Amino acid sequence: MLPSIGDIYCVYSDKMQSYTACQIIDLRISESSDETILASVLELDWCGKEIPHEHEWQQMKPLVCDFYFWNQKLDHSYVEADVPSNYIYVGTMSPLTDEQTNSYSGGWNVGDSLYRQRSWEQIDPAARQRFKQAAADRGDIQLAGQTIRRNCSKVDDSLLQHLDHWSQLEQLPCLTEIQTSDCDEQLLDYLRNNPFIHRLIIEDCTMPVLDLTGTAVRNLSVTAVNMNALRLNAPIEQLYLNIKQTALLEIEAPADGRDLILYASTVADSGEVVPFSGLSRLRSLSLYHVRTLHIAELAKRFPDLHRLSVWGAPGNVQHMEHLVQLEQLHSLRMNDMFNFTGEQFPDPDEWSSIRVLDMVSLPAEAAKEIKKKYKKRTAAGMHIHIKRPRKPEWLAENLNNPFRDWDGREGLTTTQAKKAAKAYNTLHAAIRKLDHADEQSLLPLVEQYTEAFNAMQNSRSGYLETVEREEVYMALVSLLDLVDEQRAANERERLLRDSLYDVFDQVRDF
Repeated sequence: MLPSIGDIYCVYSDKMQSYTACQIIDLRISESSDETILASVLELDWCGKEIPHEHEWQQMKPLVCDFYFWNQKLDHSYVEADVPSNYIYVGTMSPLTDEQTNSYSGGWNVGDSLYRQRSWEQIDPAARQRFKQAAADRGDIQLAGQTIRRNCSKVDDSLLQHLDHWSQLEQLPCLTEIQTSDCDEQLLDYLRNNPFIHRLIIEDCTMPVLDLTGTAVRNLSVTAVNMNALRLNAPIEQLYLNIKQTALLEIEAPADGRDLILYASTVADSGEVVPFSGLSRLRSLSLYHVRTLHIAELAKRFPDLHRLSVWGAPGNVQHMEHLVQLEQLHSLRMNDMFNFTGEQFPDPDEWSSIRVLDMVSLPAEAAKEIKKKYKKRTAAGMHIHIKRPRKPEWLAENLNNPFRDWDGREGLTTTQAKKAAKAYNTLHAAIRKLDHADEQSLLPLVEQYTEAFNAMQNSRSGYLETVEREEVYMALVSLLDLVDEQRAANERERLLRDSLYDVFDQVRDF
């Protein structure tokens, strides 16, 4: 459903445990080629246990945000104009502001800023004043023998390794983010006494139990190396989880993870979702580097899912027909996932909850059949984006090629994608044929590989950007890893790679 300028909508916020409100203050056509209609959504300073009556919504005012680094600003940004089904229309009146915005958001998130503002107002006023004063201070201080801006908001181990005690960080009143590989109880004590640290990144956590209860952390990124349990706090919103251990990780979270967004980058080859227990009421899940995914197991583990995103390595899907068991799922995104048919994909009549289908790089037959099945739902306003259908011949040639994603990527031509895949396949095949690959025999092969990427750069086809240049290098590293696997099988020492990397650096002009 498309809104009109001036429309007021309410939506229930789990964080606020109340209804919150917004107003549509502008509509425009997206500048992208698909000409999507965008709506500017203004968050309002109102919440209530029930839908507002007319006399209430006519008195509503814009939310003025003053939390953290916001300074008396309105929260309004453009989103796709199609109003989510859980938003309730309550009335229309003249836009409450004519202020313009260039901000764009990935979705309708009404209530989030009101929650942040109310949480901010509960912090000790003196601490808030120190935060604001430091945020506006561009002067330097001396901390642990280093010169640091007083308004510094992020620190990592380059500073932390020189501290005598975590309490020294109190000299940075507007610190909001910590990145470290040295997590201990002193850090957790510091976090529990600092209401402003809302982002925590722990690169390799070896604590048996990581207990964040009592902290204000909203965004946690952790790589589990030797953890038995992770205990999450009430304010937690997003968890980026990378598990590098075989032991089962037990996760405890308020409401069994109902309000948590989980990003997990480890999926076992057996198809089990990341090896942890807990979060049974999870609503939003994104999985990365997936090789095999059992939909039946996923539905059993997380029956309350509203949003599911899956990025294959590439990966295979088993039991795609069990998607219908996810009765509340309204958004499905898949990229580089294969081994399923269009017949297995649920029919729209038996899967009424789904509102967004975004599938990129999938079997061609399945892509065609899904488009056919959901044609009527597309006409009714459902968002369906199906791109890069892959024919069996393409899969046979490219499924394990790291440059498969170049095919169809913005800024790259089809010719560049084909040449990149060919360069990789050529070097891969040559390595396989070498009975006793060593540094000397690999030098001309690395030079040939590098020259192939030099040749695809010109003013007509374009030049490789930073991401693509890094991918060319990492693909070479993976192939040299393959050589070392072959050498290990023959009880030979690992390659001395310096000369090979030197050739790559000397030859490349990208």
